[in-house]
Order: sequence, then structure tokens, then C-alpha cells
Amino acid sequence: IPHTATVKAILIANAHQYPFDRATRFQQGWGFADVGRVNAAHRNMFIENGDNPLQTGETWSTQVMRYTGHDPLKISLVWADEDGDPSASIALVNDLDLKVTAPNGTVFRGNVGLEDNLYSTGGGSFDRLNNVECVFIQRPLAGNYTIEVIAHNVAVDHYDDTPAIDQEFALVATMVNLNPVRPAIVVGPGPDDVNDPIVRTFNA
Repeated sequence: IPHTATVKAILIANAHQYPFDRATRFQQGWGFADVGRVNAAHRNMFIENGDNPLQTGETWSTQVMRYTGHDPLKISLVWADEDGDPSASIALVNDLDLKVTAPNGTVFRGNVGLEDNLYSTGGGSFDRLNNVECVFIQRPLAGNYTIEVIAHNVAVDHYDDTPAIDQEFALVATMVNLNPVRPAIVVGPGPDDVNDPIVRTFNA
């Protein structure tokens, strides 16, 4: 059963985007929800359904393979944040980062380039304002893409199933080959030794 954040991530990654000469990012948001596209793409859609909560300093990562084709590669990260302070300059409470490394080594960071364009640009800085981060690659290379979710700051607990202060998230990648997906790994401070990495396996 998908979590709320997962449904949102699925809809964003499969939304129909309008050309910017018709509607800017601030006018169209992430696009128009397209359930037909979701249904057509479901066999080639990687989904992380909030099963790997992160603590500050931890990084969740996995690797997916992009097959040849003309469809864009779209990756969306969504998490349900805690209530922000309306008087704060930045309302975001728990801050996660999305990082995608292409087969040729190009690094894409969440939302970089997407304010002014339909597709992401490489480089840039991590987003410190939003609890939705996306990487949309218009002409993806064939090969392995490394996807990382980095817990920059988890200040308030948002996952009741563990005693730690952690944050769950949803991540969706479209138009990928699910057969060779590598197990997701979370690396960060262990419970007893800060140098002992935590390793968790993703269940498809």
C-alpha cells in the first residue's frame, strides 16, 4: 500500500508538463496528473515506499539501469515534513537532498534548473527550501544511474516505528529497467560506533 508521499512522488514523476511558453513552473507546478501514464509506466518504475527512514548524516543510495530510448528519466523525492514555523525565514524542518549521478559522471541535484526549465541541469547546490526534489533528464544516457538521498538535517522525528529521530521518504524513478536494481544501502552513524555503517536492503 503506497504512503501518501509515495502517491505524490508517483504523480509528479509521471505528470504531463506544459511547455514554458504556455505555463512557467510557478504556473503549472510539476504538471498535470496523468493516471494513464502512471499505468503505462508502472512496469518500469522504481519505487521506494518510505521503508528506509534516515537520521541526520545518513545517506540512502541505490543504482538503477536506464535502457535505451527517447523517454526522459524522471526521479522525484517527496517526504512529509513537520509543521514549520510561519515566522521562520525557512519553513522547512527536516531537510533531505536528492543527488543523481549519470553514467558519464554528471551530477544532478534536486530541483537545480527546474525553476526555469522543464529539465534539470548538472551541478548547482542542494535545495534548502522544499520537501519535494526532482531530477528530470531529457535525454538520458543508457547505463547505470546512482541515486542518493542524503539526510542533511533531521531535527524532528517523523517516523514512529523507530526510537531514533528520523525521517521517512518516498522516491520514484521512471523508465528504468527494474531487473538489475541493486539493493538500497543506508550508510551513516551506527547505534554503537559512529564509524559502523548501517546497511539495509531494499525490497522491490
